[in-house]
Amino acid sequence: MGPPIAKEVPASMSPASSRTPVLVGVGQVRQRAEDPMEAREPLELMAEAAERAAEDARAPEILSQLDSIRVPQGLWKYANPPAWLAERFGCTGAETALGIVSGTTVLKMLCDSAIDIQEGKRDAVLITGAESEHSKRRAKAAGLEPRRTVQEGPPPDVPLPEMADFRDSPDIRAGLTNPTHCFGLFEVAMRAARGESVEAHRRRIAELWAEFAKVAATNPYAWIQDAPDAEQIASPTGGNRVVSTPYLKYMVSNMVVDQGSAVILCSAERARALGIPEDQWIHPWVGGLADVGKSLSERENFHEERTLRLVGERVFERSAVTPEELGPIDLY
Repeated sequence: MGPPIAKEVPASMSPASSRTPVLVGVGQVRQRAEDPMEAREPLELMAEAAERAAEDARAPEILSQLDSIRVPQGLWKYANPPAWLAERFGCTGAETALGIVSGTTVLKMLCDSAIDIQEGKRDAVLITGAESEHSKRRAKAAGLEPRRTVQEGPPPDVPLPEMADFRDSPDIRAGLTNPTHCFGLFEVAMRAARGESVEAHRRRIAELWAEFAKVAATNPYAWIQDAPDAEQIASPTGGNRVVSTPYLKYMVSNMVVDQGSAVILCSAERARALGIPEDQWIHPWVGGLADVGKSLSERENFHEERTLRLVGERVFERSAVTPEELGPIDLY
């Protein structure tokens, strides 16, 4: 396995520059439909999230000026959701792009959008995504077929990248077909490297998750808001089944939701032209991307990721910020 490959996103230009990329609006939406057949489909949730982001920017007209719409692939089967959104917002000339299902896709889209704006390729970019999987499964459980838009027309300008063929992977042959299995291996390896007992480790990660649950309880857009405590999170009782050792259900992410979100980035020049006040601007500083390889069996070990460490070091080096100076941190 070769050395890590890192791609740097340059630090933002001077705030006075017309090409400075700025994040000007964010939007979130959550639906809890009593009747699953009345629930809105993912496209509609994406649209509402985008409209909320434009309202947050105090510039609803920015949606008609988008020159790129980027959507990470979801559980839905739409051929080109950005094109549907472009038609709705009246920006039919906008570039359309789909990204693969991955925890890093949105961050990569954010970094690439900032670079495109900085280099003068784009002036206003929407990144959005949504799922209506909860209402869909409820409808199907009742023997009903939820409404979904069927798209016809050209594929996205930037289609989904080709996925590697894993059929001959030694990992697949060994039965590592589920992300929770792989993450479970990492978690157990980290526990062993720390010299923790099984019980101490479970208690530690349950306490961490309980803190996240407290925050979710106060977030109107969180899907689960009942704030289970560490004891509940660590106990395999009721619906909190074992998913993959050491993870119980309350410890893993949940894709069966009806939620959507959106962010809008634009150039400082476009933001000024739209009258978006500068105290509304968020300046992306530095982004780092790296390829850690596809095969688990090629890794040195499972308890550390040197590529991730390299990315972190380079980001701090480029931003001239120390970890102690950071405010809120979002970890995925």
